Amino acid sequence: MDNLLVVLAGGLFVAILFLVWLLLAQSKFRGQLAALHTIAQNNHQQLFASLQHGQDSLRSELQNQGRAGREDSAASFARLNVGLQQPLEAQALRVQALVEANERRMLEVRNVLEARLRELQNDNALKLDQMRQTVDERLQTTLEKRLG
Repeated sequence: MDNLLVVLAGGLFVAILFLVWLLLAQSKFRGQLAALHTIAQNNHQQLFASLQHGQDSLRSELQNQGRAGREDSAASFARLNVGLQQPLEAQALRVQALVEANERRMLEVRNVLEARLRELQNDNALKLDQMRQTVDERLQTTLEKRLG
């Protein structure tokens, strides 16, 4: 227990010495701290002014580059539009020609189908007449046999 008290007393003594040294050193460093503070403020103001100037220059440069980029893009789109216009017009003419050719073919197919349909209807009408005639003949024959 005595050893612990001795250690605590020694620690307390060291802490007191440290506080005394800090108080003595504080007055010495106040002047240096004030000078450093003034230097830091001046450096801060210079840095802020430099950053402000750099920011203004950067903003102006970005605006110029953006404007130039938009102008380049507009010119590229205009060239692309002109370059695509002729092939698109040619493609539209080819599509129109194909549509007209398909319309002609469909009309031909329709005419052929209508002609075949008329032939089938006529053929069916003839066969139906033949079947009626055959049925009539058989009915007549059957009636004559039963009546006669």
